[in-house]
Amino acid sequence: MDKLAHFISNILEMKCAILYNNTTIDRTIPMNTEQASQLFESLSSPIRLAIFQELSAMGSQGMIAGDLAKALNLAPNHLSFHLKTLTHAGLITSQQEGRFVRYYANLNLMMDLTRFLTQNCCIHSHEQCC
Repeated sequence: MDKLAHFISNILEMKCAILYNNTTIDRTIPMNTEQASQLFESLSSPIRLAIFQELSAMGSQGMIAGDLAKALNLAPNHLSFHLKTLTHAGLITSQQEGRFVRYYANLNLMMDLTRFLTQNCCIHSHEQCC
């Protein structure tokens, strides 16, 4: 690979990392294995997975942190720790509403992860599995 191609490749990788960390998804840059692994690592805790599933179920309504803690029977400080991890991964976002913070699942990022997982489904088979 010549120097220019290598430079452009590095720029695209950095742009993609920045976009995913800020939860702004540029659909022209596909997710890569490293990004997918980081998302799976963030969801590897049963509690974080439950939080993401609960927020996903609420869609664009999201949930206030206190209601989320009650729904999952978690202490607020325990929930806060997991929310921070999910936010850092870009899997959830938050919005201040007066005294409360409302959390939302980043469904676009989850759809990108799903596309990444299924992009090669049955590629070496004659079946139409996906």
